[in-house]
Amino acid sequence: MNTCALLLLCSLIPSVDAPAGDAALERADKLRKSSNVAELEEASRIYTAALEKDPNNVLLLTNASNVLTDVVAHKTNGATATTHGTQDTPEFREIWRTVAKQAADLADRAYAIQPNNPRVAFQYAASYGYYSGSFGIVAAITKGAATEFKKRAQHIIDVAPELDDGGGYYLMGLMLLIAPWPVGSTSDAGDYLTLALQQSPTSVRNNYVLGVQRFEAKQKDDAKRYFQAAVDLPCHEKGSERMFCDFLKAESKKNLEILARP
Repeated sequence: MNTCALLLLCSLIPSVDAPAGDAALERADKLRKSSNVAELEEASRIYTAALEKDPNNVLLLTNASNVLTDVVAHKTNGATATTHGTQDTPEFREIWRTVAKQAADLADRAYAIQPNNPRVAFQYAASYGYYSGSFGIVAAITKGAATEFKKRAQHIIDVAPELDDGGGYYLMGLMLLIAPWPVGSTSDAGDYLTLALQQSPTSVRNNYVLGVQRFEAKQKDDAKRYFQAAVDLPCHEKGSERMFCDFLKAESKKNLEILARP
């Protein structure tokens, strides 16, 4: 069901942009839609300044978290799965420890005020997912981060399954695909990632990561099909995919070359 068909739930969704009249915030709202890191960082500074005057503004908190999460996504390739292991590098961990932590703190504040706001719920999960990556995979599991992340991703599925091209399903599936046993499950990951693709069949991200899942499951023909779709489809200009779509396409091409080998 379309979330906005529910009047009560729609009333919890703040306007994506600030009201007209504040030139600085209007500029931040414009920059927030960019895929350019410098412009996103400028938007972050504007939102931070505005929050000093209005610290409990859910819209400002959510947008401020959003731009920082997008910066992290661009700099760390969305922390997505690959066919050659995780992206758990010292360089990326430092970005997750610092920038993602800032995004998560902002999302925490927004969530404390409006937990059932779909955009807030998404930021609450996505920013935490990046931040928990700074713990390292094993430490994240022992600290309970995987359990907490699953709870947050499920909340997105519950309140707005269509948000960010099926983002809740994608986040849940990604965690299950990356995490080692007994938390992770390639099969269960496939179920969630298929649901993400059903929400948005033209998403490069959704096709790519399902290709990775099929590759891991040794389903070669399916993997080829999804990677080829990721190569052929245009990047979505809205949502988180835009921040690391070039990486997804480059990886898909590499994987197709590997799969073409005898």
